[in-house]
Amino acid sequence: MRVAGYGRTPATLRGLVRHVAADPARAEELCTAVFDELAAARKERPAVADAVTLNALLAGLAQAGHVEAAAERLGTWFVQLGVARTAESYAAVLGGCVERRNRTVAEVLLARLVDEDRLAPTQEVYELMLHVSLAQHNYEDAFVYLETMKAEGMAPGWRTYAAIVRRCARVRDPRAQAAIREMRKLGYVVTPQLLQYVRANARQPSEPQQPSPAAPAEPSLRDILGTDAFTL
Repeated sequence: MRVAGYGRTPATLRGLVRHVAADPARAEELCTAVFDELAAARKERPAVADAVTLNALLAGLAQAGHVEAAAERLGTWFVQLGVARTAESYAAVLGGCVERRNRTVAEVLLARLVDEDRLAPTQEVYELMLHVSLAQHNYEDAFVYLETMKAEGMAPGWRTYAAIVRRCARVRDPRAQAAIREMRKLGYVVTPQLLQYVRANARQPSEPQQPSPAAPAEPSLRDILGTDAFTL
């Protein structure tokens, strides 16, 4: 199967991701079983285990709700098989952080990506971090990631801008209109449904915007991205 190309790209492993994610109760067991088979087979066929396959296992595990377990295995599986982690490896786990609104694990992962593996965050990583931030009561970090992407020549996607518009509209944050203007400058379609959402929320009582409780154990955004990210 691997000779035929199966499993050599993320697209060909989507079935594995869906299969694991669909069974949260057995997700860890399934992933461990597949990993053990890869480890055993690698002794005779080194190419059988690669970052793409491990990324798929991590994505399935994280999407099944086991974000902490996926983050832990991100640190061990690659070392055990002698495979280098990539930014996509981190993105695989960050996707689960978005679904679980888990800011703590997401920020730890970003710190590891930059400080331990010396990797440059990709647009996918930044956008996932932005979506995690939008899920918090205090979502100011989302705009730090947005401005960092733009400063690095990245064009945030339609889905990212739409999420910003919706989050701001819920608390009547005027930056919803600023995001809509940026969408139009980039040539993105501002759908009638998105505009209706903004107008509807403008007529409703504003959702209270409360700061997230302090968590001293979490690394600060300035520590993770460095001071350059704050000088745009």
